[in-house]
Amino acid sequence: MQTKFGKVYEKSRQAALVPAGRSGLEGQLVGAMLKKLKYAPSPDDPAPEESKDDAEYVLARARRHVQLGELERAMEQLDKLQGQVAFTVKDWKKNAQDRIAADKALHVIKMEVALMNESLSNAVE
Repeated sequence: MQTKFGKVYEKSRQAALVPAGRSGLEGQLVGAMLKKLKYAPSPDDPAPEESKDDAEYVLARARRHVQLGELERAMEQLDKLQGQVAFTVKDWKKNAQDRIAADKALHVIKMEVALMNESLSNAVE
């Protein structure tokens, strides 16, 4: 998930830099150029209050959560995205939701097995 998010992050950041109302080829070229020229915000950088939910800041926070293995927190951030940026992360979000569900199911199974082992070891004694 982390490796794939790196690619998604780059494409999403480019989509975030496309000027409003210019989603065509011209806008994509501007977004690609701005992505190369403009530094990406760090998740540790305080976002200005009026910009805290701007796509670049949301993506930076989501990237940090993904790097830390906190998929649910990353999803909370990515749910704030809109428009072309939200479309860009849609497939990754679906895969992350599947992974979260599988991890939760695995956790429940492990708990059940631990309980069964405990009850069997008590029954043998």
